[in-house]
Amino acid sequence: MVSEVNKIKKLNMQTKSIVQSSANVIRIINLQQGDLYKRFDDSSYSKQTFYGIVQNIYNDGEKTFIESVEYKTNYGDIEASIYVIRGDADVSIFPATLEEVETEFARCEQNTIKKIQDKEEEIVKLNKVLQTTKELVSGQLQAKLQQATFKTFTQQEYNEKVRATEQRKLEAESSVF
Repeated sequence: MVSEVNKIKKLNMQTKSIVQSSANVIRIINLQQGDLYKRFDDSSYSKQTFYGIVQNIYNDGEKTFIESVEYKTNYGDIEASIYVIRGDADVSIFPATLEEVETEFARCEQNTIKKIQDKEEEIVKLNKVLQTTKELVSGQLQAKLQQATFKTFTQQEYNEKVRATEQRKLEAESSVF
């Protein structure tokens, strides 16, 4: 069991070494209002990617804060939230390109348009139900409605009527031959 754990640890170390040795180091050296960045959240199970736009940078001489609007995409959905980074926090952010953000958000745009269309159809249906309900409550619909004409039979009368109908069908068929 111990040797299995050691093998897994060695494999993880090897993977980290391979990735680190083949990737360039990227460090943002200056952030300004309006800059785009990408942040990876590896603290949770989902391993989300966030795209941020710097809104403001605050510095009181001792502490620095970066206020940004971050967007998270997930299966064609997009969520926006305010994210504040403390200047002394250990946060890894990387530059994001306009093309990268446009590509990522284009899928979300199409999905959002589809959702809006679905909701609009649902609103139309609900408005029809509401209109019918209002007409029913106000009495307008009752003026348009009429009761169906009907006749009540006992079960015995109904059975007799069915037998008579079947008898007529048999007589009609036998007269054809």
